[in-house]
Parts: sequence; C-alpha cells; structure tokens
Amino acid sequence: MIERYGTPFYIKIDVEGYEEQVLQGLSVMPRLLSFEFSRLYLSPVLRSLGSAILSGATFNYTLVDPVKLELNRWVSGSELREKLLSLGGAAGLGDIFARR
Repeated sequence: MIERYGTPFYIKIDVEGYEEQVLQGLSVMPRLLSFEFSRLYLSPVLRSLGSAILSGATFNYTLVDPVKLELNRWVSGSELREKLLSLGGAAGLGDIFARR
C-alpha cells in the first residue's frame, strides 16, 4: 500500500498481540505510529520495540486518557521498556506512540 499510495503520516496498529509481525511487514516507518499494549501481555510489545523499523524512533505512551501523553518527553525504546515494566495493575493498558 505504501508503495502504491505513499507513506501515510500516521498508522494505528490494532492487531491484538501481532504487532511484531505487522511491524516486520512495514517497508517504511511513518512519521508517527501507535499500537496497543497490555501489562498482562507485555512480552510481545517489548519484542515489538526492538523491531528494525523502529530503530532510531522515540516513544511515548498513553493510558486511560487517549489524548494525554504520560511522559513529559519522548524517550528511547530502552527507556520505554523500563517504564512499561514498572507499570502495575489496571494502569497497564494503553497505546504506545513511536515517531521518527
């Protein structure tokens, strides 16, 4: 689709645990993309953060309020990993945003 129509500004990935596979299928990183995460199923999300397409991206995330970013600055993938691992309980649901 990107080859035919061009790179979109934003891609929202909503594939219930298959984010890593979708990211592997992307040929170009858009300026912004997001995907859901759940603290209960964090392993696939953490693997997704290591996807080659996200190399060099910076990250932020939202929890319950989809319009409020939780971090006051965009961080590296490793910093985001640490933050996600420190979340607990019901607060562990949200969306991760990656930008280039």
